[in-house]
Amino acid sequence: MILTTPRRPPQEEEEMTEPPRQNQGMEENVDGKKENRRKQDF
Repeated sequence: MILTTPRRPPQEEEEMTEPPRQNQGMEENVDGKKENRRKQDF
């Protein structure tokens, strides 16, 4: 079990440490900004 933990990359560990709420909020913000930019372009 201990051997499988270090085998994975450090990026995956950081993502797992971060809470899922922050990830969802960031994705929502990005989607909203992209939509606004597209509307302005049109």
